[in-house]
Amino acid sequence: MINPNMKDYQYLVYSNNDEYGQATLIPGNGVVRLSITNLNTSIIDNIKYKDATYIGLTKDAQVSDKYVIKYGDLLLKVLYVVPMGRYYQVYLNER
Repeated sequence: MINPNMKDYQYLVYSNNDEYGQATLIPGNGVVRLSITNLNTSIIDNIKYKDATYIGLTKDAQVSDKYVIKYGDLLLKVLYVVPMGRYYQVYLNER
């Protein structure tokens, strides 16, 4: 079920702060391969994950909370990355 849903997505990365102290988004190098699913029921009791509206799986160990994934017309901010065996569970929220 996971592999048929895997797609390549472009991503942006938060850079260092600009002169106003705001982090800016710059295009990342390449793409990240993810299987993204809408997380419409909250089964997570941990306060860290309560804001996540999407969840993804990837084998890419480079994914971090500095990534913003282009998901169609949406920009999804990576909140947390949790290693789960060979996959990394990626919790995302609309930016």
